[in-house]
Amino acid sequence: MRWIGARGPLDRGDLDPDAACRATQAAAMTTLGARLLRQPGAMVGLGLLGLVVVPALAAPWLPLADPTLTMPAQRMLPVGSTGHPLGTDALGRDLLARLIWGARSSITVGVVATLVAALIGSLIGILAGFFGRVTDALLMRGVDVLMAFPYLLLALAIVAALGPGLGNAMLAIAAANVPFFARAVRGAVLGIRHQDYIDAARLAGHREWWIVIVEVLPNLIPTVLLLMTTTLGWMVLETAGLSFLGLGAQPPDADLGAMLGTGREFLTTYPRVAVLPGFVILILVVGINLFGDALRDLLDPRLRDRGRRLGPRRDDRRRDDRHTREEEHRRGGHHRRDAFEEERGDERHQGEQNADRTETDATEPANDSASATGSRPPLIAAKGLSVLVPSEGGAAAAVDRLDLQLRAGERVGMVGESGSGKSLTALALLGFAPPGGRLEGRVELDGVDLLPVDADALRDLRGRRIAYIPQAPSDALDPLLRVGYQLREAIQAHTSETSVNTGSGVGEERAAERASTQEGSGGRSEADPVQKAAVMVGLGDSRRNQSGADTSKRIETLLKKVGLDGVADIQRRFPHELSGGQSQRVAIAMALAHEPDLLIADEATTALDVTVQAEILALLERLSRGRDRSLLFVSHDLALVAGLCDRVLVLYAGRVVEDAPRERLLEKPAHPYTAALLACSPELGRPDKPLPAIPGQPPSPAESTWGAVAAGCRFAPRCPKAQPVCEQGEPALDELASGHRVRCLFPENDDARAEESR
Repeated sequence: MRWIGARGPLDRGDLDPDAACRATQAAAMTTLGARLLRQPGAMVGLGLLGLVVVPALAAPWLPLADPTLTMPAQRMLPVGSTGHPLGTDALGRDLLARLIWGARSSITVGVVATLVAALIGSLIGILAGFFGRVTDALLMRGVDVLMAFPYLLLALAIVAALGPGLGNAMLAIAAANVPFFARAVRGAVLGIRHQDYIDAARLAGHREWWIVIVEVLPNLIPTVLLLMTTTLGWMVLETAGLSFLGLGAQPPDADLGAMLGTGREFLTTYPRVAVLPGFVILILVVGINLFGDALRDLLDPRLRDRGRRLGPRRDDRRRDDRHTREEEHRRGGHHRRDAFEEERGDERHQGEQNADRTETDATEPANDSASATGSRPPLIAAKGLSVLVPSEGGAAAAVDRLDLQLRAGERVGMVGESGSGKSLTALALLGFAPPGGRLEGRVELDGVDLLPVDADALRDLRGRRIAYIPQAPSDALDPLLRVGYQLREAIQAHTSETSVNTGSGVGEERAAERASTQEGSGGRSEADPVQKAAVMVGLGDSRRNQSGADTSKRIETLLKKVGLDGVADIQRRFPHELSGGQSQRVAIAMALAHEPDLLIADEATTALDVTVQAEILALLERLSRGRDRSLLFVSHDLALVAGLCDRVLVLYAGRVVEDAPRERLLEKPAHPYTAALLACSPELGRPDKPLPAIPGQPPSPAESTWGAVAAGCRFAPRCPKAQPVCEQGEPALDELASGHRVRCLFPENDDARAEESR
């Protein structure tokens, strides 16, 4: 049996798991090495290290003079003397030989001390972090005692007790750095031991030592490597420091620190005797640090893009713009609020009519069809939205020129594989860019572009107009605060002096607020987006005027709305005392604190079991009805999206490849990628249905540079219908039928065009 992969046919016999694992590891190491060599800092560091390390390693085979041989008759020979290229020292010893052998000695002691400290410290950290309890308490109290002493003083005390010598100095330096490794490794192990694969290994009956060796140690290797690269430079300096004080290498042995110590007496008369060993130490330590920093940036994704931002962040630009607009806001802010209140007063009768609507009414079916929502103006629209992330070749688009519209009351699902850009798109609608990246394009809320908006106004928009439900409730809940306090904080964080204090009044305000804003921006005025955003949120000078009783009533209303009013003492519980479903409901309640117009649920049911998933979906469906609230539901599961949403967007490699009403997408998927997603989704009642996997892997954002013309369809390497023309240019997102758009030259149901024409 054969499968057609992204790069050609694959035979079942070729799919050896061990061989595939080894090939993957080799490819990863090759990629890491190639990326490391492309780092300027790594190349400079390697060059500096090569100047010192290569001669030091080759010292036994180089034609050098004896570094310990004293010849008083040839003392202080100048540079360029016969047989002594760098001259001699005060005892007539060859400086070049002593520098090379001294560098060899310093490097050896530094490397050995680093290995000893890493071995002992890692062992202590693993035992303390993995076994915990008494073991953790005893070991870490001992580490705390060592850390109570400055490490240099501790090293001096150990050398004083053991006696001077290079070996004793090495032991002293290693012992002084053991606490550093122990605490860092213990912290890493504490995060590893609660992972699911550790629990699975225990359930499989494996012993603790087996779990530590097979499961824990491999995951600690990057951490320990990073610690060693950042520590090695300090070890070399500490070795040189002890030798400088006469506690390390003893005469006549060559060592950079000892040479620096003896040469300081001739600093004014023969400066090269002291300057040369100091210069070698400088080159060695700087080279180690540069190479270590480059390796750390590659191994640690949190630091990888730290120094490679894609230009100024929009938050920075907002902060700069804020200073130029501050005076204008002070002069015109109150007039804008008064005008906004007058407009909202004209709409108050509509809000009073809506006040009679109860939460029970909200559960009744609403007119949420495409025909009902299609005539409404867009609530939020993304136009040419790109999320740019740093890459080796420049700015790469993780989300590329995406267009999206959500109307009031519309429920839209967004599906795709991991890495397709779903969560990045959801966060971009809130104005958030990934670390080191930036946003391009427009995100319009009621016609106002949010990306250049001032940070304070945007923060209020996120709380009052747009709300976000994260995938994991732990991202929204503080483990140290009670549920009631966190709900109160969410309510008060965006409460202005114009906000009403009852639960239903907030929704009335949102309707009037949206109506007045759409009326004011209907002509696409080019007014200052900061001013327009300030009008939308109704910024006030006093922002937390709700009384305690009103806030408590609002909290009770929110808990009732999400079905937690029957849980005893729910407000006094901590997040760890809640089940997964209860935690997600609390996160939803926090998002609903101000009755937002748009609710973004980013895989809000992924971590829940099937029963709780159904409850959360029913809750989201109920909450998205009745108040013209829009819902953007992000998920991997097409079945969940089909049961909740009216329209579905399919994303692939940061691009929308299909946009269709739910029923049409399920019955007649047009894009081959959508058809493949449906084909590999299980169906209830069809246990024998084959679930074919989509061959190949989606392209990485780093494979294309933002702004460059696409070479062809991004799905073509994995598409069973790909033709040569598919690689000549990226297809446009064309309309296949009414409300159905697809980015494909050869759609699955091409007969739809004929049906539409007839």
